Amino acid sequence: MNTSTDRGPDGVEPVAETSPIDDPWQRLCRELTACEPPYPADTVRWALEQREALTPHFLALLERVSRDPAAASEDEVDLYTWAYIYLAIWRDSRAWEPMLALLRQPTDDIEGVLGDSIHETYGRALAGVCPGDVAPLRELALDASLSVWHRMAVLDAWRLRVQLADAPLEELEDVLLSLGRQCAAEMLNVTDEELQANDTDGETDAPIYLLAEVVATAGKLRSQRLQPEIYHWFEEGLVDPMTINRDDYDRYMHASLMHPVEGEIDRHDSLIVDPVEETRWWACWSERPTSSSQSPEPMRLSAPWAMPAAASHVDVPAPTTFVRTEQKVGRNDPCPCGSGKKYKKCHGAG
Repeated sequence: MNTSTDRGPDGVEPVAETSPIDDPWQRLCRELTACEPPYPADTVRWALEQREALTPHFLALLERVSRDPAAASEDEVDLYTWAYIYLAIWRDSRAWEPMLALLRQPTDDIEGVLGDSIHETYGRALAGVCPGDVAPLRELALDASLSVWHRMAVLDAWRLRVQLADAPLEELEDVLLSLGRQCAAEMLNVTDEELQANDTDGETDAPIYLLAEVVATAGKLRSQRLQPEIYHWFEEGLVDPMTINRDDYDRYMHASLMHPVEGEIDRHDSLIVDPVEETRWWACWSERPTSSSQSPEPMRLSAPWAMPAAASHVDVPAPTTFVRTEQKVGRNDPCPCGSGKKYKKCHGAG
């Protein structure tokens, strides 16, 4: 049978072309980065089923941005959060190294890449892609040169790995105790005026935020070892009540220690399993749902260990992206409703 008509002039069989309309990456770029209402729930769910097609693009994006975040285009930044959310849901450990590498870059360089996601999803995503060794998390948690928000995300990831019984509690308790004591000592030796002077842009290294994270993390782990010292910090007025108050802490300590992907648990304290729940609240979708009837139906996914194992190697093409035009509301920002509370303690608590 003569097949010469199927080959090019050089004798090489041409690669079949895919219409951009049918290409999963092009569709994702087009529909998930426009950031215009209504919320694209169908596309967000559809993308979850496109693991094989989208993973190479997501990994390429993470690798490129982690190498030089200062050079990342607005297009690349726009898709970065989507990339690590999906890779975390798929438990793809190849995302671990580039996600850690980004945190080691200069704070100013990664500010525009992570933005509000650093205290909303990044730590939980790190926990989802962690291959098992939490030593890099310890290194980053103790690195005083990192932004306080980045260290908080690292503690979030480490806490989830402990809850998964993938890391020993004692090592994390050691670090929490050390950080807590350092923060308390610094706060007792600084004036309110100095704290305010360091917080002019809302992104401060003031120890008050890190101490509150230490308290919340210890409470979620029901650490009896840290409890006496934490009560002392509360008595000294060192723990930020807008982040966690004494009642919040006591509720954590008296609750059952739950697996971070099983049972009824606040999504902010769990691994990422549902892209709709993680993204539907973004301010760029115009308005936050006010009732369950207006919200996309949450997905019901199998446990992460039921996901198929990722391929050991994929060819990584260069992605094409679009630009986000509106800003998300950060969970540590004042709530837009005017209550005076932080967003995560008010309308962002859902």
